[in-house]
Amino acid sequence: MNQIPYPDGFQLRARLRAGGDDIIVCRPRPPAGFDEYYSGRLGLGDPVWLHPDSATDLCSAAWSDSRISAALVEAARGGAYLHPYHASEAAWQLADRLSRAAHVSVPVLGPPARLCQLANDKSWFLSTVADLLGAEAIPRLRVTRRLADVPAAIEEISRHSPKLAVRIPDSAGGLGMRVFATDVLRRLDWQALIAWAADVYRDLGLQDDSAVLVTSWEETIAAPSIEVTIAPGEGAAPICGRVIDQIFTDADRSQFGGGVAGALPPEIVRRLRSHASTIAVLLQALGYLGRLSFDFIVTGRSFADADVRVVDCNARWSGGSVLGAMLDRLFPNRSRPYAFGALRHPQLRSIPFDVLIDRLEGRLWNPSTGRGDLLVHNVGHLAASGRADIVVLADSAETARHRLADLSRSVADGTAALLLAEDAEAGPATS
Repeated sequence: MNQIPYPDGFQLRARLRAGGDDIIVCRPRPPAGFDEYYSGRLGLGDPVWLHPDSATDLCSAAWSDSRISAALVEAARGGAYLHPYHASEAAWQLADRLSRAAHVSVPVLGPPARLCQLANDKSWFLSTVADLLGAEAIPRLRVTRRLADVPAAIEEISRHSPKLAVRIPDSAGGLGMRVFATDVLRRLDWQALIAWAADVYRDLGLQDDSAVLVTSWEETIAAPSIEVTIAPGEGAAPICGRVIDQIFTDADRSQFGGGVAGALPPEIVRRLRSHASTIAVLLQALGYLGRLSFDFIVTGRSFADADVRVVDCNARWSGGSVLGAMLDRLFPNRSRPYAFGALRHPQLRSIPFDVLIDRLEGRLWNPSTGRGDLLVHNVGHLAASGRADIVVLADSAETARHRLADLSRSVADGTAALLLAEDAEAGPATS
């Protein structure tokens, strides 16, 4: 997370999950117009906001703030449960503290902390998937435990793949990953490989005794992710939800840029669901509870002869699943094709949220009329970096994809008068 500019900005996404009876604990305060949009316009309830000021982790900060801890203890006495973004050790510790103070059990809607950590560890997860589904279900993989072991892994993977990736096992997204062409690596002798690996470790901020994964890097025709819900109760089978074809902003698929729902052929979706269900049943048997998502790649010349491989587990609420939770509430009886991504431009930093909403008014979806094709779903980075995350609704996945690309491009190149006109009048953004 230390590689992400202003990571606290993601905390505002909790609003997409929260309803009128909920309490949101997050550090940043919502900007002006935020509640009017989500509560008033979209009708997503009116939750209570609590904002700890401490710079420690959010759960410790909430407990250390006497006003906030008192409010949470009172909620616990009324039968509340804790639903964290990520079921970390700190989240479980907060639940334990609340339980002791309230003299009632405070359940955590999430996996045990150790299982959450394991599922987010790519080395454990991918090795487990290979045992469960077969070695062909994942990319070619070597797990190394220290720098000195990396050259042997590089030599092995290089013999079979034109590219390889070096990945930090527990890194989120593509932040802890580097992709390299293997033709150059195959020409290096052993000492040169060791020196090369040391440079990669330094670039990733790793110590010599840190573990990494070395995997083959395959060309893809799609990079889907599937949302999974594991509900409480032994008799409740895991629910495999929507499938998102992920969008990346770079050729190495390391920078996540959004996704498109409803874009993949039914046979590919069936295979994804089959793999996801099998993995989820195992995790459920180990005690997993709550949300997670599995990332895949689809390789081959076409979907007709494609291979499907598992590449990652997000044992937490992801950006796509948080958004999906909001869309399920807005459209409970039907699923709509959509695409989501970010609008980025430095001038957006000077546009407050309520002004942004006003300028998008002609395209914002209206629940009363059913008109409009845009939703705003994350503005935690609007003031800090000039980024606003949006959803484009359409009658087909490809139409949604093209509309998102057109709007993102017009904002990025400064030609979207809808957003960038009169920015000088807007004044500084507030949060």
